[in-house]
Formats: sequence, C-alpha cells, structure tokens
Amino acid sequence: MIIDKSNYKKYMTDDTTMHCNHRRITEIRYLPDSLKYLYCYGNQLTTLPELPDSLVVLYCNKNRLPIEGAFYNKEEINEFKIKLDNIIKLEKFLLS
Repeated sequence: MIIDKSNYKKYMTDDTTMHCNHRRITEIRYLPDSLKYLYCYGNQLTTLPELPDSLVVLYCNKNRLPIEGAFYNKEEINEFKIKLDNIIKLEKFLLS
C-alpha cells in the first residue's frame, strides 16, 4: 500500500493528524504541510518523504527504516531527518 496525494485523506483524523499504523504501508509519497502528528508504526516503510516543518510528533517504530523510534519534539525530529538522510545517501553511494 502506498500513501500519496490521491488517498492520504483517508488516514487523516483531522487537518493535523495522520494515523496509518499497521496498514502494510510500503511507501508514503505525500504528507500535507499542516501535519503535526504522524503515527505510522507497524508498517513496511524503508524511507520517509520530506517531513513537513509543522511536524512535532512522529511514531515510526516497527518498520524497515534504518532508524527506528518515537520522536516527540521538533529537535528530535530534525535529528532523525538528518540521520535518515545521511544513511540513505550512504546506502546509495555504496550501491553505485
């Protein structure tokens, strides 16, 4: 299952919260700019899209991401984005 611009609204509980836990999601291609809370644990994600600046809480445990965890504040989320981005760049470098 892929979340993109055509179907993301079915996972939104309001304008700021997305719940897509345990849905066999393999890819998230779109996140709205208003998103503050993203709950996507228990899926098959290997990457995440660019996270919106508005995001303040991220739960992404039990996926296939190179970094797992629950991130509760902006600083932790920014650290996660940097680490994830660096790991993906390193993997691409090693595979090329």
